[in-house]
Amino acid sequence: MTATDSTAGGRGIYGAPISYVALLAAVTAVLQLIPFSVVLGPGISFPLSLATGGLMGIMLGPWAGAIAVLIGSTIGVMIAPHTAFLGPLTVLVLIMAPLASGLIVTGRRSIVGAYLIVCGALWLIIKIAMDGMPEDMVVLLFPWRYFVPGILCLIPAVTDRAVNLLKSENRLALASGIGYITWIALQTDHTLSSIVGNLFMFPLPDEVYRFLLLYIIGAERGALTLVGVVIGLGVIFGLRRMGIKKPEQGVW
Repeated sequence: MTATDSTAGGRGIYGAPISYVALLAAVTAVLQLIPFSVVLGPGISFPLSLATGGLMGIMLGPWAGAIAVLIGSTIGVMIAPHTAFLGPLTVLVLIMAPLASGLIVTGRRSIVGAYLIVCGALWLIIKIAMDGMPEDMVVLLFPWRYFVPGILCLIPAVTDRAVNLLKSENRLALASGIGYITWIALQTDHTLSSIVGNLFMFPLPDEVYRFLLLYIIGAERGALTLVGVVIGLGVIFGLRRMGIKKPEQGVW
């Protein structure tokens, strides 16, 4: 499929009408301006757009979703540089979420699973090679956030079931599907942050890793997932009632 194909609504981007991509890019740009999590450094914070990256992939598919986030986050970073938590690599980090969720809903979950497992192993190898074995072995549990979702992606009974829930009319079932896939997408977009950012650009001491592992990671990613679910429920049910045509690679 080419980047622009004919759709019912005219020219499209990977099966998604250009108007859809433009609208969700604008939403991403606005959310990019809103800080969400704790400050990481002087004038630097995570943007709220992290919560909706996975939703873009669910609604548009992997490539159109990634393009929407690419456009929106680039505009947002230019307007609000304080949201560029990883410098020029920030936009690349943000497009990982729609790529992951889009690949999952289009039947290519094994790619996401393999990527997450490789990233978890790579983090361990680089961490030990650079700093040696940590005195606090809890630090070595840090990549659980990649290994667990990576393994889940390789289990058809779990991940394929979550994708099917995205088509449900039941709010609880739909919320479960959105939440599960959004959570995996959030772990995927953090791979570059933790490997490039935390190991090379802004090395963290073992004490900080322990603190992040025990107190921050679960709460932060859980809160982002919850925000994504709330927004996703409203948007998907609203679009269904309006009778809006789904993009070719969107699942909702």
